[in-house]
Amino acid sequence: MFKPLHESLIFPAMNNLHIKSIFFLLFFSLHVVLSADFSPESIIVARGEVRKTSETQTEMNRRSNAIVKLYSDAGIAVTEINDSALTPLALSKARLVIFPCNAPLPDANLQAVKDAVAKGCRLMVFYPQDKEICRLLGLKEPVPVAKDKFGKPTLISFNRIEGLPDSLEQPLGNAMLLNSLPSGGASPIGTFGNSDGSSTGLPAVIMHGNGFAFAQLLQIKNRPLTTRMMLALTATILPEIWEQPAKNLLNDIGVIGKCSNIAELTELIRAFSPGKHSQLLAQAIGLTDNAKIKISQGKFADAYMLAEQARPMAREAFLLVCRPRPNELRGAWIHSAYGISNWGWDKTIRVLKENGFNAIFANMLWGYIADYPSNVLPTHPDVEKKGDQLKLCLEACRKYGVELHVWKVCWNMGHRTPDALKKKMVDEKRTQVTFKGTQTSFLAPHIKENQDLEVAAFLEIIRNYDVDGIHMDYIRYAEEDCDYSDSARKAFETYLGKRVEAWPEDCGIGGKLRRKFNEWRRGNINRLVERVYKEAHALKPSINVSAAVFGGWDQAPHSNVAQQVETWIDNGWLDFVCPMNYTSDKEFFESLCRRQIDSVKSRIPVYIGIGSYLHPDSATTAEQISMTRELGGDGFVCFSHNPKFANEILPELAKGPTARFSQAPYPHHSPRIDWKPVLSKTPLMAESYAYPENVITKLSFPESFKLPKGSSARILCDGNYLPIQPQIGIWYKGTNMTCSFIPPRPGVYRLEISDDKTYVCRSPNLEVLSPEDVRQKKIAEGIPQFEKNGKPRVAVWLQRAFGASEIIKALEESQSYDVAPLQNLKPESLAACDAIVIPQPRKNAQLFLNPATAELLHQYVRNGGRLMVTHALTGIRGFNIICPEVTAYAKEPALNSSLWLPVQGHPICKDIPVIPQQSTFVDLIALTPGTTGKPFALDAASKLPVGVVGTCGKGRFAAWGIGLGIAKGDRDCPLTPIEKTTLNSIILWMLDSK
Repeated sequence: MFKPLHESLIFPAMNNLHIKSIFFLLFFSLHVVLSADFSPESIIVARGEVRKTSETQTEMNRRSNAIVKLYSDAGIAVTEINDSALTPLALSKARLVIFPCNAPLPDANLQAVKDAVAKGCRLMVFYPQDKEICRLLGLKEPVPVAKDKFGKPTLISFNRIEGLPDSLEQPLGNAMLLNSLPSGGASPIGTFGNSDGSSTGLPAVIMHGNGFAFAQLLQIKNRPLTTRMMLALTATILPEIWEQPAKNLLNDIGVIGKCSNIAELTELIRAFSPGKHSQLLAQAIGLTDNAKIKISQGKFADAYMLAEQARPMAREAFLLVCRPRPNELRGAWIHSAYGISNWGWDKTIRVLKENGFNAIFANMLWGYIADYPSNVLPTHPDVEKKGDQLKLCLEACRKYGVELHVWKVCWNMGHRTPDALKKKMVDEKRTQVTFKGTQTSFLAPHIKENQDLEVAAFLEIIRNYDVDGIHMDYIRYAEEDCDYSDSARKAFETYLGKRVEAWPEDCGIGGKLRRKFNEWRRGNINRLVERVYKEAHALKPSINVSAAVFGGWDQAPHSNVAQQVETWIDNGWLDFVCPMNYTSDKEFFESLCRRQIDSVKSRIPVYIGIGSYLHPDSATTAEQISMTRELGGDGFVCFSHNPKFANEILPELAKGPTARFSQAPYPHHSPRIDWKPVLSKTPLMAESYAYPENVITKLSFPESFKLPKGSSARILCDGNYLPIQPQIGIWYKGTNMTCSFIPPRPGVYRLEISDDKTYVCRSPNLEVLSPEDVRQKKIAEGIPQFEKNGKPRVAVWLQRAFGASEIIKALEESQSYDVAPLQNLKPESLAACDAIVIPQPRKNAQLFLNPATAELLHQYVRNGGRLMVTHALTGIRGFNIICPEVTAYAKEPALNSSLWLPVQGHPICKDIPVIPQQSTFVDLIALTPGTTGKPFALDAASKLPVGVVGTCGKGRFAAWGIGLGIAKGDRDCPLTPIEKTTLNSIILWMLDSK
């Protein structure tokens, strides 16, 4: 069991009387909260709000979300609320309140915190700014100190508390000097240390009977150790907190790639290699077995630390069996136009090459500055001192056989542009303006001079440097509330053909002209992409034009940044695309990749953008590289090539997934191929095949293309070449080819055409389903399979919709309905249901973005159907309003709130306490009721409706702007008890008149 807090601390040298006094104070003030049970309300993360001296709301949200994620990843549910919602009721169950990044609190909230502390609640405060909060922690009024006054510490060295790391990487930002009150009971448990191991002697963390204070904001540089630090400090208040993280971490050992446990990982590794890989795994298994013993003994902190040692060993063993694949692009974005600091371009490129990478995407220019001699853009002053960076980079790339794609940040003048140049553009009225009239540093896309400047900058590069490609980034609007400049109004009114009466309100988020305004904005961005592509290829036909784009591009054109990637691909304006799938969440990454690859269908290569900077270890990067291959990607680009990536991640990847250099040609060197898979002969199979059915695909080459002599076909399955290739039938007719093969097993296949030296092309994914998958697919294409038990038939859309599986569980638990999944919108399927729930879709979003689908569902309700929708499907992000009689508008963006209030007196809310209710998801959608709509749920802060129900013709409709069954990170999670009650009430209300 755990030592009591007062026995496990070691303080700096103090006299015995002082030690005894502190121990007594700590024990007396903390032991009162050491109970056995805790709930999500036990730990509250207080998200900061904008006030005088505060950070931006974006920054405060980021800090708060990061801490919530640390806990949630460890398996600890916490409650995140705005700090203005710290009321006596909200704090009634709180045992720890965390302030990640907060300005001084309003008086009422401060008093609620004081009262909670008096009752035993404890605090954890980062960069404390509130003098009254500081007094609660035994500190004098906070004194901000510039970071250079501290020297240059890089870590915090800790005194011992059970589970605390000896030290934690924490590069210093701005900090507060933590000065203790005389006899205030505060004592340092962490001091700032320098990289050479010396101590500054300055307190980084203090402990007090009422909690902890950190001198600066939390920096998450080492996620595992940061998590352990947070758990160890929390355990001084909630000692039982170790149990779930220990069990979760133990269960997570071996969960990587397609392996769901350590036994499957063992089977995978032993099949590939019995050598070093197995030795690593054996050590991991030994530590895992010891951790299990500690679990059985109730020594959860010990078990956690054993599992923490085992996990990286198991993951490294996985990395070592990730084999390289030829004929793929392996790239890295680099933000510096000067290479890695102190390396120069030669070493920067050489290190990439030595570790198996073959392309660099170098950020050489922004909206109004260039880091090479330019006659189009102003040249940065550093060029005069350090030379032509584009020339130096290109020379290194040619020396080491690495492709150079010049990365331009479009529109955004950014931090590289001197202030005088930014002012020049503002004075000339060439910049974007926000809804509130604030100037931005982004050039306005509708202005011809700005469009011409972007195009000319790209063309100048092509004329003056023999680069392999040009790469567009920020190819969108600055943000959701741009551009509302005077010139934007005039240009939009010309496009609209009439005057905008209420500017900017009519074009703002939720305004009546918003969709038309977004259409105009998309046109401005599309025009630039088209011009760059066509004019660049006219100048140099072999140039490659690409773009870095948002991962969720199927909804991006309807979002507020006006990025319409599918249109660019459909019209042939890109040679390849790099979606920025920056996440460490495996399920989310897979979902993004599937949607992108399904959308492109091998018309151009998809090089998946991997956010290695977010990954806890190199094994996560290796895992995502493997996933890009399995899912049908043609390569990957890592963000970003910096000292950590070069020194820590690259050498690890070179042990496995990039062990051998992949030589040109790469997929973007291939001609554009028209692929036409022959549809399956099995009924209802759409674009899939039934194993062991013959797979046939047809392709057409351009008239000018000549297939290299000796070319042949070979097969990949789940991203890798089959060791024993099936016999492939090939027939030619002019520029057309037909290929046929019998798959050796179910899986996702791709056909590759190549010879010994020249890669030609790969087919789209050819999915071959097992007999069970075929059976399930046929069920999905039919009407919902109800049990016909006499209860109301309720169907839930289950095509990978957000929270759908958890909604089905909640309905089944009620035992009030005959529940079945709905997987198509055929009229006969809709007619078979008494009520339908359609959550926001993950997959098939295009189906619901189509106005025809909204009209189909509208008619279903008007004819007597009962329909409920959730979150974005209520009518934002391009999803159409389904029943305008009930919900007239859905406001974008989502409200930055997760607390909602039931409407007192509404029949749906009769069994729900009229107090703020916590949503599992991070935001809510505000709705404007239509003529028949009545709110049943309100945002707790703004009191805007977030749930509306009403009649529509003969039917009933419900729109609930909540992420029902969704947790942070877009993960499905169980509904809360109140959400289950409300869901049941909505269904009963919809069925009431049947």
